Amino acid sequence: MINLSKRQEIDPELGRWLERELERVEASVLAATRVRLLHLVLAGATQLSEAEVSDLARLAHHDGARVQIGADYAEPAAIAAALAAVDGWRIRAGDPLVDSATREACELGARLCESLVASLRTPSTSDQD
Repeated sequence: MINLSKRQEIDPELGRWLERELERVEASVLAATRVRLLHLVLAGATQLSEAEVSDLARLAHHDGARVQIGADYAEPAAIAAALAAVDGWRIRAGDPLVDSATREACELGARLCESLVASLRTPSTSDQD
């Protein structure tokens, strides 16, 4: 275990390994989020409109979700669109009249949009090679 209470030199290789492991874990969490979201919306377990089901299914189905917000956007516009999508899904999830499955689907959609924002703001390790 690394003692981070004292300033220590951390081996750069350890840092790179930790970054790879974090990316792997985050990817598996996002995969589980996508599967759960697809299950909810495609099983008809929600009170979502056909357009919302279509949007969430596309969001869950496409890696990076660029289809959802428009892959042709320049990076600042893509980030703004993804943040707007986060807000939209959070607002929909906050509706006191929706059932728990709809609320969960909207929250999962918001999380996927948040992951897109993070990926747009952070260069991938393949970009740095």
